Amino acid sequence: MEYSAGNIFSTLPVGMRLELEGVTNKRVDGAARVGEVRLVRGRGSSLLVDGCRIPLYTFVSGTQMHRTLLQLCSGSLYAHLSTLAEGFVSPCDGVRVGVCGRARYDGGRLVAIDDVSSLIYRIATVPSSVGEELFAAFRGAKKGMLIYSPAGGGKTTALRTLVPMLARRGDVGNIAVVDERCEFSSHECSSHGVSHLRGYKRALGAEIALRTLGARVVVIDELGSVGESLSVRSFAECGVRLLATSHAASLDELLHSDTLAPFIEKNIFDVFVGIFNTDGHYRCKVDKI
Repeated sequence: MEYSAGNIFSTLPVGMRLELEGVTNKRVDGAARVGEVRLVRGRGSSLLVDGCRIPLYTFVSGTQMHRTLLQLCSGSLYAHLSTLAEGFVSPCDGVRVGVCGRARYDGGRLVAIDDVSSLIYRIATVPSSVGEELFAAFRGAKKGMLIYSPAGGGKTTALRTLVPMLARRGDVGNIAVVDERCEFSSHECSSHGVSHLRGYKRALGAEIALRTLGARVVVIDELGSVGESLSVRSFAECGVRLLATSHAASLDELLHSDTLAPFIEKNIFDVFVGIFNTDGHYRCKVDKI
């Protein structure tokens, strides 16, 4: 079976799936508003709906956890070892499942994951209410735009909302999406002028976008790891706009981040957008520097 964001819940154990349906059926568009399912061995599973944590009570056995992971990997853990080594699996476009278990190595090489204790389904929920604000903010950026929020605040979803809008309405030139964790769907990157670098490491993908794809906008989710600083000079010299995200609870925290310091010092960004989620209602705070 090929999974999609629409049917990914079919991989859950039957009892958990029935409980999830019981919870979401009580809400308008309930299933579509689920941002996370946290599947925990034993007790302690939960849903995140509109930013609110809802406990689930179905008991999940170790056997069920392993079977679920195997389903997510289409029957072959080995085929997904490269992403499992980084703590996640991407069973389909636009869906990432975090994996917590026991890793087994042979000579420094990951060979197996077992004793799975939790699986965290991250499902993008589109903050359509801020789409137009994001679009207008980027149109006003002469250099680049950095989107920030606390963890789980909607940064990745913001990018997934904004890229198709820019491609179809923005007249911004070629766009390259560096999608290391395979979180963008093919549909979101299907517009003319969008190159989808799926699974590429961020630093390498950025260099490819700059040097060989003729990108005028490069999109990178979760900027800030040490490797990304290698591309700072390239962005400064090429005049390509960078559209990126980073974890931060405030603009002050963002501007004083050690990992982002090379980008801030080189003035790669002139627009900063904070996304805040209050009881399922998103709002933006836009600052131009």
